[in-house]
Amino acid sequence: MATKLIPLIPNPNVNSLASNYNFVNTSAFDRTIWSLKFDHAFSSTNRVAFFFNNEVQAQDDIQNFAGPIGNGLQNFQKPYNYRVNHDLSIKPNLLMHTTFSYSKTRQTWDNPAQKGAGSALGFALTGDSDATPRIMFSGAAGLSPYGHPDSKVANGAQFNTQFWLSQGYTMLKGKHEFRFGWAWRRFETLGMDLANTNGRYTFNRVQTGLPGVTNSGHEFASLLLGGVDIASNVVPPVLFDTTKYYDTSVYFQDNWKVSSRLTLNLGLRYELPIGWHVPGGNGYSHVDINVPNPGAGGRPGALVFSGTGPGRNGMRRFYPDDHSAIGPRLGFAYQLASKTVIRGGWSIYYQGMSSGGCGCRAGFAGTNDLQSDGRNAVLNWDNGIPRQPGYRPPPIIDPTIVNYQSVQYQGPTAGQPGRIYNWSLNIQHEIKNFLIDVAYQGNRGTRLNSTIDLNQLPTSLLSRGSILSARIDSPAAAAAGYTAPYASFPGNLSVAQSLRPYPQYLSVSSLFAAYGRSWYDSLQAKVERRFGALQLAANYTWSKSLGYGHYRQVFGQGGTAAPQDFYNLSDAKSFMPFDIPHVLNIMTVYDLPFGKGRKFASNGNAFTNALIGGWTVSGLMVYRKGTLIQLVTPGNPLGNGVIFAPQTKANIGTGPIRTGIDRTTLDPNNPSTRWFNASAFTAAPAYTLGNAAFFHNEFRQPAVFSENLSIVKRTTLWANDKNPVVLTYRADGFNIFNRTNFGGVNGTIGNAAFGRPTAVQVGARLITMGLRLEF
Repeated sequence: MATKLIPLIPNPNVNSLASNYNFVNTSAFDRTIWSLKFDHAFSSTNRVAFFFNNEVQAQDDIQNFAGPIGNGLQNFQKPYNYRVNHDLSIKPNLLMHTTFSYSKTRQTWDNPAQKGAGSALGFALTGDSDATPRIMFSGAAGLSPYGHPDSKVANGAQFNTQFWLSQGYTMLKGKHEFRFGWAWRRFETLGMDLANTNGRYTFNRVQTGLPGVTNSGHEFASLLLGGVDIASNVVPPVLFDTTKYYDTSVYFQDNWKVSSRLTLNLGLRYELPIGWHVPGGNGYSHVDINVPNPGAGGRPGALVFSGTGPGRNGMRRFYPDDHSAIGPRLGFAYQLASKTVIRGGWSIYYQGMSSGGCGCRAGFAGTNDLQSDGRNAVLNWDNGIPRQPGYRPPPIIDPTIVNYQSVQYQGPTAGQPGRIYNWSLNIQHEIKNFLIDVAYQGNRGTRLNSTIDLNQLPTSLLSRGSILSARIDSPAAAAAGYTAPYASFPGNLSVAQSLRPYPQYLSVSSLFAAYGRSWYDSLQAKVERRFGALQLAANYTWSKSLGYGHYRQVFGQGGTAAPQDFYNLSDAKSFMPFDIPHVLNIMTVYDLPFGKGRKFASNGNAFTNALIGGWTVSGLMVYRKGTLIQLVTPGNPLGNGVIFAPQTKANIGTGPIRTGIDRTTLDPNNPSTRWFNASAFTAAPAYTLGNAAFFHNEFRQPAVFSENLSIVKRTTLWANDKNPVVLTYRADGFNIFNRTNFGGVNGTIGNAAFGRPTAVQVGARLITMGLRLEF
């Protein structure tokens, strides 16, 4: 396999040992949108409106590499939406507004650059699955992966459908404006995807390392020998079922004008989310950590199956509905002086539950996961990915079929939406036609979507050192007093595996475990001023975002959200990966004073007015701090064969994090220009916990400065009162001063290129032009 893969890897184009290949990603983008809107008034108190929108968007990406080992994909988005609104004045003081909408987002994708590449490399792949497998490396070298990140192959699709029905009422009575109503939503998701039927292979340095020597071996050497550390694939046939979600809510709000200066907002909202499920419940499974496993000596933790029929538990979902989503709303506005207003509020919001499911199909889908013991290769990829011992085609209603694999568990919190406490206070003041707005915004998130591994070893076992990675049937394990946890436990598994809470499994991922938390605080300032045809606005945000266990609303929370130690979750508290503490935006809009109705040439003829009138120039300047870089020990020495931690923190080293070099001096072709000091952080030694946070405030990409300019010309070709025909020309310039904002700084601990920039954060000056005809 390696001899066929190597010719596809391009030669270096940068004179360095690491980070030695620069590639300009390309994206071909085509988009067509059309819409229809109809309005009809039955009477002055009874109106209806209809809207339809259709979009076809095609995008062809080539990323990281060209050809069969690239990371790009061909994507198509084809959403459409119907919406009907009805407004009825029941009484002079009572208005009813009803909305019904139906929308479908049709996503399809293809992988033409990799069609047939799998079989050409020697893998036994056919049909749509015949694409380059995903090839990854875990280790200090920081090698780029090959193949699509999600192992996408040809002819994939996902259809997301939403039905929405809501009705709201507004009633005026004295000093009160009452708003109340309800809403009902139904989501449906249908996925048709053969992703990972082409396989995933991960290579680690340990397979070519010296026993007991942590930093020996090399992950690419393991690839050359074909020694795979982790392998997985999906075995066809793949099930395509529709999953559904529901959300029902009711609300009441009172906007109470207490006096001419004070208005209070008092409200309450109740939501009842119904999490994802397949109608009838058939086709899903998960591990119940309380059910005895007959293949593991009766130890707790066995696969259970939803739906009806022999061997199934009759459940539609494995978790209960949550009835605690009560959201109060409190707010006020107080006019302190004639040109000064103070506003504030406090509320509780909830995250949505449309998580997309979990892919919990064991027994109904042919998943195949193989993982090494942390030293010996689990397989040689020249032979492909073999079926697990005793593999049977689905459906397999057997509680033991996922033994010695990674599994999912859905506990009592899996149907519980995340809760977010939000509060704000702001002051608005007008002085000499300047509007000044200063606000504090804060929120705290609790029970957020999170994933926890229930099968990690306690960190106290790190003191046992290298014996953890020894085979359980080895003389060393016997001499240390370790024995198999049950009679059928495989002898080639490690001592560490035998000590896990559920030794019959690899990771036991508790989905939607609801331990995630977040902290956000910000100072927001805004200034606005209009000078006739010139409008100026600027806003500045100074913020901090902290959290642990959570970085996105949907799906699993691995990677940037995984802690070092699942038994000490607060130790993972750090900056959120999207934290940007300082952002300044300056916006200007100027309508040029020429042409009809303007200061100059207002009485010109039609030709002159069409030529010089209708010009608008606007600008947007953005100045912000750089994005954070995650800081972990490469190779994860706390992972397989030790305590099975998802990632290992680095250690704080000596000296400052930043070198002090100016961002404008950075040059990817100059090895001496380093953004970070190599001594600032060190890799955590084997069998020890790292002490550096995952994200440090100074461990960021360089700041980004960017100026954008837009020029718009509007020309009325045919004037009339109702439907004038207007031709609009616009030119948009991005990064108009062509600033070079280098970034992509290598933050991999121990890498020879640590601290060096690799690419630009903002592309070169880009100018686009377009014409729009409105009639």
